[in-house]
Amino acid sequence: MNRNDAYGGVESLAHVPSHFENTEGERVGSQISGMVLQALSNPMFHDRIIEQKATDPRSTSLAREMEEHVFASIVSGNPIDIAAELSHLGPDKFVRFAVIQSIMQRLGSAWDCDKLNFVQLTIASTRLQAAIRRIGQEPTPVANGVAPAILVCHCELEKHMFPVVMIEEMFRARGWYTDIASTSCAKEFREKLDRSGAIAICLSWSDEELAEPVARLVEAAKTAINGRNIFFMAGGAATQHRVNWLTRKGVDKVCRDAYLGIKLAESFAFDTVCKSAAIGTGLLSPGTHAPA
Repeated sequence: MNRNDAYGGVESLAHVPSHFENTEGERVGSQISGMVLQALSNPMFHDRIIEQKATDPRSTSLAREMEEHVFASIVSGNPIDIAAELSHLGPDKFVRFAVIQSIMQRLGSAWDCDKLNFVQLTIASTRLQAAIRRIGQEPTPVANGVAPAILVCHCELEKHMFPVVMIEEMFRARGWYTDIASTSCAKEFREKLDRSGAIAICLSWSDEELAEPVARLVEAAKTAINGRNIFFMAGGAATQHRVNWLTRKGVDKVCRDAYLGIKLAESFAFDTVCKSAAIGTGLLSPGTHAPA
C-alpha cells in the first residue's frame, strides 16, 4: 500500500461530532500545540521563502492565493486534493512546503481562537502531512550527482511527528539525503550516523515534558560524533525555551525556524566542500550519497 493511502486521501472536516467542543480538548492542548502551533514556526517564515524563491510578483501573488484557497477549503471541509492544488505553483517543492507551513500556522491560530476543534485540527494536519509526503516523493535533481546527508532525530517518546516529516522533506527538496534516528543508545546512534554519512544532525523537539529523554538522545549524539566535524542543530517548539540548556549539552545551534536551519546546514556543507577541495579530496566528509 502506498504510504499516502494510509492517510485516507481527502477527508472532509464537515462531519465533526457536535458535542466535541474545544473545552474537551484542553487536556491535549499542550500536546497538539507542539505539533501544530509552534513547531518549526516563525511568522516571517512563509514570507521569506516565497519572496526568495518567487521573484516574479505574479508568482508571489499566486502562492498567496493558493494558500488562501487551500486554507479555506480545509476549514470548510471541502475535500480537495491538496498536493494537486499546490502543483499549480510549479515544480519547486520548497515553495509548496512554505505554503503548507503557513497554512499550518494559520490552523494553529484558528485553534487558539476556538474557531477549530481538536478533531478538525487533527484531520487537517493529517491531510497536510499526506500532501507533504506526496510532494516529497517527486524527484529532486542534485548537482554533480551527489548530495550532502543529514540525520534528522527525535526522542523515542516524541508524539509530534509532523515537524519531523516537514523538516526531512524540506531538506530533501533542497537536494539532501536524509535519514531518521530516534535512539538514545550511543552505539546505535553511531552506527546510524556512519551508515547515513551525515555531515549534519537536526534534532526536532516539540514536547517540553520530554527533557530527560531528549538529554539522553543529545548525549548519545555527541558521543557518536566524537569530535568529528559534524554540525549539530535543533529546532521545534520546546527548543525555544531551552536554548542555553541545549547549547551547554553540546548542540551547536538552536534554530527559530526551518528556513534558518536549512540555511545554516547549507552554509556548513559549502564550507565542508571547500575545505575538502583545499586538501585535495574533493569530497564531503564524512561522506556523500547519491540522491535518495
